[in-house]
Amino acid sequence: MVEKFTRSKKVDCLEKRLETSKHKDAMRRWLLDVFEAVLIVVVLCQLVFGVCIVQDNAMSPSVETRDFLIYYRWSKAYDYGDVLVYTKDGKKRVGRMVGKSHDAIGIVDGCLYRNDTRVLEENCFGENVLFEEGVSFPLRVSNDGVFVLGDHRGNVKDSRVYGSISNQDVNGVVLFVIRNI
Repeated sequence: MVEKFTRSKKVDCLEKRLETSKHKDAMRRWLLDVFEAVLIVVVLCQLVFGVCIVQDNAMSPSVETRDFLIYYRWSKAYDYGDVLVYTKDGKKRVGRMVGKSHDAIGIVDGCLYRNDTRVLEENCFGENVLFEEGVSFPLRVSNDGVFVLGDHRGNVKDSRVYGSISNQDVNGVVLFVIRNI
């Protein structure tokens, strides 16, 4: 009888170890799956998509201060009206593309002209004021650049100050705006 009791205890112990081992393997597999998912998200966010929290009111009311932007990094074929994230003065900025490579941009009496044709802007608020430290018009957009303006045209630094924005300085095209984080 002592033999049966000892054998039964050994079997129970082995079964518990086996059960614990299966539980540990399942936990390892689950942690590996979570790690892979996080790694994929991080890679996508670093290589394909970018994120930015807006620091000024340059695009108000389309994009407000503290809005969270998700932008697509790989597109370099921009269309008129695209909202772009770009870097100038070491700071990420947001603006609407109004001029492409080789376009002639002019601002006359507060109105925007592209290739001698007046641009009717639906998203623009305020007048297209010119800055003393800004560029002179008409301006020809550089071969590898874009011309961007903020929707809120008050005292906002954009291509009226910087001139053409090099495609290398464009971080990407805004895909989503998440309001006031």
